[in-house]
Amino acid sequence: MKTKLFTLFVAIVASICSIYAYETLSVAQALEIGRSLEKGASTSDTYTVIGYVAAIESEYNEGYHNQCYWISDQRGGAISEVFYIYRGKNDNPVQVGYKVSIETKIYRYTDLVIENANDNVTILDATASATPSVLTGDCGASGNNLTFQLNMSTWDLTIQGSGRMVDSVQSFPWQQQSLRYSVRSIQMPEGLTYIGQSAFENCQKVSSVTIPENVSAVGKWAFYNCKALTTMNMPESVDSIGIAAFQGCALTEPLYNARLFCFLPTNYSGSYSLPDGIVVVISYSFDGRKKLTSLDLPESVLRLGYRTFRNCTALQSITCRAVNPPTSKGESFDGVDKSIPLYVPAESIELYQTADEWSEFTNIQAIPSTADLELTEQEMKAYKLLQNGQIYILRGEHIFDTQGKMIQ
Repeated sequence: MKTKLFTLFVAIVASICSIYAYETLSVAQALEIGRSLEKGASTSDTYTVIGYVAAIESEYNEGYHNQCYWISDQRGGAISEVFYIYRGKNDNPVQVGYKVSIETKIYRYTDLVIENANDNVTILDATASATPSVLTGDCGASGNNLTFQLNMSTWDLTIQGSGRMVDSVQSFPWQQQSLRYSVRSIQMPEGLTYIGQSAFENCQKVSSVTIPENVSAVGKWAFYNCKALTTMNMPESVDSIGIAAFQGCALTEPLYNARLFCFLPTNYSGSYSLPDGIVVVISYSFDGRKKLTSLDLPESVLRLGYRTFRNCTALQSITCRAVNPPTSKGESFDGVDKSIPLYVPAESIELYQTADEWSEFTNIQAIPSTADLELTEQEMKAYKLLQNGQIYILRGEHIFDTQGKMIQ
């Protein structure tokens, strides 16, 4: 009888333990489960995920006893995948290299970010890592030889090889697991020919980027919302740039090459004349420049991108010297006062009056000729203005430069 009761007791205990024993997963297994979920969904089951701390995003919060960090399946060295721990709770702060265990449901958010939800973390081995973790992998389009390394200690991202990048945000491992927010520098190889769509989107700690001389195209949203990016070059090799490639950046100088105008600094104030030779003004390049007072487009301009001059609400005049109205991808002048003077070549007034978007302007006039600006020496002394080291001519209600271009 005692034997039967003992056997029954053991069975009951085993049954209870089985209810609270969670399946143990490696980082790779946890990621596989997470990626099978719909975005915004979580598992119904709770799992025990075990891994080594590869990098720390958020230091220990004394008030809430939690941290944000990443774990991998090995301690230091080259790794291929990481699992993001969001506000993992533990009594003592973790360090890089610690082995930890967390009991959690697995969540999938956008960009394959998989997190826990304020779950308790157990430190299994408090051994710090002797070598930094380096996330590695491929980032080239099919048939192209491009790889990357992300040092999770210094947060330097290095692209190596040659050819074209892949063209999807979900194909860049540094765009997943919240890693992009920690990247501090980006190095690209001379053999790179195409920067992929959303490649460096939201890399918000990167301050400077050098685009290699062989790059011919930049994908849409490539540097979108890189809020700290103040310095960048634009090689002459680039002849195509996707929509909103630089929107949200903090560049301090106008960005352009011989054919493409790419970006006017967000806080630019006053008049701006695009360089001669510009053929395309790319999408969003002037969007929201609310201190821009007048604009001068050269004769060479053929196309305007999507929402190029949207919400330039302070514009008082626009001069477009192109004989044929530049074509537009749409909404180029949304938010601009359409009653301001639009100065165009005299022979092209009717063309602008019937062209898409340009026809919305109600005050289209001929560009004043330089002959109209011929002044006597006495008039020059009376009417010239000196502003920002430049000489301007005041004629009536308008100001012109010495070449006859209207400034305002």
